[in-house]
Amino acid sequence: MKKLSSLSVVFPCYNDQLAIEEIVKKTAKMLPAIASSYEIVIVNDGSTDNSKETLVRLKSKLPFLKVIMHNKNQGYGASLKEGFNNSAKEFIFYTDGDGQYDVLELSKLIAAFDKNTDMVSGFKLNRADSFLRKIIGALYNQFVKLLFQLKTKDVDCDFRLFRRKILTGLKFRTKSGAFDTEFIKKLQNANVRIKEIGVHHYPRKFGQSQFFNPPKIFQSLWDLALLRLNI
Repeated sequence: MKKLSSLSVVFPCYNDQLAIEEIVKKTAKMLPAIASSYEIVIVNDGSTDNSKETLVRLKSKLPFLKVIMHNKNQGYGASLKEGFNNSAKEFIFYTDGDGQYDVLELSKLIAAFDKNTDMVSGFKLNRADSFLRKIIGALYNQFVKLLFQLKTKDVDCDFRLFRRKILTGLKFRTKSGAFDTEFIKKLQNANVRIKEIGVHHYPRKFGQSQFFNPPKIFQSLWDLALLRLNI
């Protein structure tokens, strides 16, 4: 197995109490095999369940775990930016804290990395959601790809590994779920070399999506409009 020099693993967490513990333990177990130096960075974005207590307990057992606490919910994009800013290793990997992706598939991204690649981005081989969410997800993906002329296959597949240096000089404004669009668009404008690899998507074992509710969707659409005017 190919091994990275150093790796920061970033997880945003919002009301993911049950899922995040399982993910952290699985990640901690695999890290020694895939990186010589490593850390896990979790941003708890104002969770109202027991995520805070779970993360404090995990931190006491894992010296390489960093936990950042937001007193109030600031949004998915805000959590990722905070996680990236607090990452110290050469490579950064991020995925969601809800367990719908298998962190073990990170090894596929590492295997695909080479000297001519700056980021390996996943695309969903399947979407393990309800029929309605699949339709909404497909429409949203096509909409933002056309609106921003994105070349990526799957804008909202949050399973990505990249060199930390590609963030140098880039500023991200979006705090909502529209962050992925801004992220991909600005990397594309900066001529970042992106490779795409298929990954699996699984049904949620715990909790429910925080994105598919009217306020979150409206905020993301508003952010997309602002982004289109300013990018």
